[in-house]
Amino acid sequence: MSNFFSIFSRDKKKIKFCATNLDLFYDDEALDLVEAFAEDNDIEIVEMHCLDNCEECPFSPYAVYGRKKIFAETPEQVLVEIKQLIETEDTD
Repeated sequence: MSNFFSIFSRDKKKIKFCATNLDLFYDDEALDLVEAFAEDNDIEIVEMHCLDNCEECPFSPYAVYGRKKIFAETPEQVLVEIKQLIETEDTD
């Protein structure tokens, strides 16, 4: 019975991306990095039509991890910041 309840005890982590922001800042190489990062860290990638951040969206790449919006100069830096958040969570 413990196996049944264990599937509900941990939600899979998610990174949400705005479709427009992906189109603006994430080339094929960056998308490959996002996919590899998600697979390596058991994270679900969710592409959404809009993340209600339209005033900042066209100016820099970003993603939403948990409830935190992560902005950076490059898509790679967005992933670095998310990785730091994950490492912080793992040590808590």
